[in-house]
Order: sequence, then C-alpha cells, then structure tokens
Amino acid sequence: MAVPLVYSPGYNIRFFGIEKLHPFDSCKYEKIAAALCEQLPLRPDQLVDPGEPVDEDDLLVSICITLAWSLRGGLC
Repeated sequence: MAVPLVYSPGYNIRFFGIEKLHPFDSCKYEKIAAALCEQLPLRPDQLVDPGEPVDEDDLLVSICITLAWSLRGGLC
C-alpha cells in the first residue's frame, strides 16, 4: 500500500526575507520535499496538497488529527 506524501508550499513561512534572521529554518518542508523528489522515484506532482478544509467537519477532523500526532510526538 502506498502512503501519500503530503506537502503544500503554504507550509513554508516567508516574510520579505526576515525569516532568514530566525534561528529555525522556516522553509524546511520545502527542502525536505525537494530532497525526497531527488532521492526517491518521486515527482513533485505526486505530492498531495491537502488544501484548506471545506467545512466545519473537515476542519474539526484536521485539528483532531494534528493534535493526535502532536501528542504522539509526530511521525517519529
């Protein structure tokens, strides 16, 4: 079973170059997606962009999933 890789350019935080002054990499997700596309037989168009929740139920599910993953410590 294939597991979709979810990525959206909206995950990256950019603010007129000021993000470069912050000690944390605010565009790390973009770099990870690019590295995966280089190292795996994966094309950028195969990454799933989740988009925005379309209604309150989708939003609630999204929040619950995010909370559950954060309580588990993420993917690791």
